[in-house]
Amino acid sequence: MRQTRILLFMALLISVITACSNKAQVQNNELFKHFSGELLSVVNQKDSKYSHNLGILYTVTIINTSPSMKEEYKEYNESNQTDAEFVVITDRTRIFRKIKDSTKQLITPEELELAKGNEMLSKGPKIEYWIRPMNKHLNDLEAIEITVMN
Repeated sequence: MRQTRILLFMALLISVITACSNKAQVQNNELFKHFSGELLSVVNQKDSKYSHNLGILYTVTIINTSPSMKEEYKEYNESNQTDAEFVVITDRTRIFRKIKDSTKQLITPEELELAKGNEMLSKGPKIEYWIRPMNKHLNDLEAIEITVMN
């Protein structure tokens, strides 16, 4: 009887440990899509309760995207009826500034915001980025990597 209890306890413990470790693993089958465009704005979302619940730190507005993000993501298209495109920055996002053809420098979201320059200009700096829909909210597109090209 005692051995049965120990075995049941061990099986339960292994199940709990396995379930906890699965949540922390990166999904190897995640697909990311590549886009480019012009940076229009970076908005800090840290004080937004909605954004906080989803893990969103900043929202990035992009214009003149190629290809169109709306054509790639149905849920995003249904929620965004503007000419601009939006991606969100989370703690998984890595942001770079291109230095040379084969060299990039890691920068912060605040430095990305400074890179946008003068909002009155019709063209912002060119960026390239890799995104995926957020698991919890498919009409938000999470940027995994953003690179300021110029």
